[in-house]
Amino acid sequence: MSDSNTCLNARALLAEIEPLKKRFDLAYERGRTSVNSLDKEEVRIASVLFNEKVGIFNHALFFWRLEQMQIAEQYASQVAVLKEAKFAYDSLAFRGPEEGGDRLHVNGIDAQKYTLPTLSEIISHMGERSSFIRSKIEQGFTRLLLVPFALSSGVTLTLLKNHVARVQKQHVPAFPHRMQVVVVTEGGKSHLYESGFQSKLIYNSRGQENEYIGRTKEGLIADVRTTKTWDAGWRILLVRPDAADKKKRDWDFERMPQQKLSTNQFLARVHVDQELGEGSPYYGEEAMILEDWMVDLCTNIKEADSPLADREAILPGSHSMGDGAVPRVHLKTAGFMSIGLDHASPETAYDAKKFCTVVRI
Repeated sequence: MSDSNTCLNARALLAEIEPLKKRFDLAYERGRTSVNSLDKEEVRIASVLFNEKVGIFNHALFFWRLEQMQIAEQYASQVAVLKEAKFAYDSLAFRGPEEGGDRLHVNGIDAQKYTLPTLSEIISHMGERSSFIRSKIEQGFTRLLLVPFALSSGVTLTLLKNHVARVQKQHVPAFPHRMQVVVVTEGGKSHLYESGFQSKLIYNSRGQENEYIGRTKEGLIADVRTTKTWDAGWRILLVRPDAADKKKRDWDFERMPQQKLSTNQFLARVHVDQELGEGSPYYGEEAMILEDWMVDLCTNIKEADSPLADREAILPGSHSMGDGAVPRVHLKTAGFMSIGLDHASPETAYDAKKFCTVVRI
């Protein structure tokens, strides 16, 4: 198989680095003992040229890594998932040659349309933070996830249930026909189907002094209408694939060695790592929200060639207004999938590996 242009570019840059490194080494050895100002200046020039070329090479290497991740194929697959689940629709007014002509939009909670960023826009924003994004890719965040955040939570859940019913009729291997979507909360009452449910969820939460804080979806969407951010109405994310391989388990243990953890403790740990800065285990990550999980589930259904494994996840990136109930999801291949709000105390301890995080691009 022939090398791609991205790979060839990286290799060419690497070939240019070697002579610059030799030039710097020679200049450095000569400059250490020389009193000649020209020799000192040569060390400076050689150092600048070498470091500039290394920076260009690292940038090229980053884009080659995205190519290895099959970022374009992932984007196309996500577009297909969003359309199949009816989370988003073609924006005919925006159709053009870029991205194969597809520009999806989501009908937001505020009755506005929010258009999905193009692949080139996503790659451009990843490139602006290439060092950070590369470090997260190395930690296993290799799956692109496009989440229509502007869509109301209740509508998203209804669309998920409808999508599950459709794929079961198609005998999709990942989701056997016996599976059901069951919405559960304390006392059996479903918040997820009450009128105005979306106003009861709080986002961007963190734990501090045993309190939940955050904002409603309406408030966050109102902000993006004003600021007009590049990803307005969407969450463009990197997540870790669902494979429970040894590398992932080892990394999870290194990040959170405690066996049990409350949602407050988990959110506080993530928040502290943002303040500590780059190099901290959870730096640049945030807790997964219910909408993220639902789109990720649809992706797993599409990509899996065998029944999905049982799983449970705690999603403290959002919680119920007032009582702090945190979404907890269960997937039981023996008979049902439940999505509910856990009304246990914020200090109730869970298996630390059930907490999920994402990286916002």
